[in-house]
Amino acid sequence: MKALISCILFFIYSTSFTSAVQLIQGPISQKVRRGNTATLECSVTSIQTGESVVWKHVEHLGEKYVSVNHLLYVTDPELRRRYKVTWNNKKRDFHLQITDAQDIDGGLYECGYIDSRQTFMKLAQATLTLEVPMEGAPTCDVSPTKPKIGDTITLTCSAATASGLMPTPTLLWDINGREVLNQAGTTTLAYYQILQRADEGAIFRCKAISNAFAHEPFCTIIPLPRSPVATVRADKAFYKVGDNATFVCSEISGENVKYSWSKVDVDIMMTGRFELKANNRVLTITNLKQSDNNSVIECEVETPDGRLSKGAAMSIKIGTDTATTSWTAAPTMQSPLVDKSTLHPVVIVVFVLLVVAIVVILALVLIRYSRKKARRSHSKI
Repeated sequence: MKALISCILFFIYSTSFTSAVQLIQGPISQKVRRGNTATLECSVTSIQTGESVVWKHVEHLGEKYVSVNHLLYVTDPELRRRYKVTWNNKKRDFHLQITDAQDIDGGLYECGYIDSRQTFMKLAQATLTLEVPMEGAPTCDVSPTKPKIGDTITLTCSAATASGLMPTPTLLWDINGREVLNQAGTTTLAYYQILQRADEGAIFRCKAISNAFAHEPFCTIIPLPRSPVATVRADKAFYKVGDNATFVCSEISGENVKYSWSKVDVDIMMTGRFELKANNRVLTITNLKQSDNNSVIECEVETPDGRLSKGAAMSIKIGTDTATTSWTAAPTMQSPLVDKSTLHPVVIVVFVLLVVAIVVILALVLIRYSRKKARRSHSKI
C-alpha cells in the first residue's frame, strides 16, 4: 500500500513539472561584420506560470544568462549598452538584438527556458560569426540595393583612407574573376552594369592594389543573389482518416533560412489541428478528416537578406493513392525484356499474320509432297 501511495505521489510530482513550451521560431546561424547589427530570433508558445524564456552566450558567459524574458541579465555596462531583447508578450517573441557587433559577441548562443524547478531547457541554438575586414580592404556597395533583372546597377568601390596609403591604390573590378574595369591612383571606382539572367549569383569583387600590402585586400558583393529553392516531403505516401500527417520543408542549397507554411487548409487552421516544430520546418497535421483529401499545403523559405523562394506544394492524399508533389517524376526506363502483355497491338497483329503465313506455307509444302508421293505410287502399278 505504501509503495502504491509513493508511486502516485511521484507521478503527481513529476507531472506537475511537465512543460508544454514549444519553439515556434528559433535563431539561425549568421555572419555579421564588426560594427553592424545582428538579431537572433526566439519565439515560443505555451509558457506556463513560473517559466521564463532565456538567452545564453555559451563561449563568453558559460552558464550565465544574457537575458531573462525581456530583461537583460548581463552586468557589463558595455554589453548592456549594445544588447537588447525585442519583446512581444502577446506573440511570445524574445529576439536578442546586438548592435555595434564586436569580436566578444561571436560564438554559440542558446535560446531556451527555465522551468518551475529552475532547470534550463534548451530549445534552439545558433552561431554568430564576426567578419573582420582585411587591413586596408575597400568597401563594396550597390545601388539600388535590391535590383531585378533588367535594372541598371551602380557598383561603387571605396578604398580605405585611414591607413594613409601613399600613393593611393589601384582599384580593380572583376566579375567571377574576369576583370572588367581598373583605375590607378583613386579611392573610388564606380562600375555600371545592366543585370541579365546570367548575372544571378555572380560575384562582383573589387581589389585594392598597393605596395603597402603583401596581399591584395578586396571586398565582394552579389547584386543579384539566387533565390532559395524550397522542397517538401511527407512521412507517408497516403493516409487514413484519423492519422497524423507530417511534412518537412527543406532548402536544397543548405542555406540558413526561415521556414513558413504559406498555404494550409482553412479548416485545419481554424480547428487547430496542426503543430509546428524545428523552427517551423516541420508541420504535423493531426486527426485527418476525409475532407482533408486533396487539400494542398505549401511551404516557403526566406534567407536572412530577404530572398524568398517559390512555394513548394504537396497535396494530402487519403486512401490508397500516392501523395503528389510539385515536382515531375523522372521517366521510368523499361527493361529490354518486355512482357507480351505490354506489346503494342500492331506488333501482335503482325506476329499473328506471320505465324499464319508460316502455317499456310507448311501446309502447301505438305500437300505438294503428298501429291508427288501419290503419283509415284500410281506409276509403279
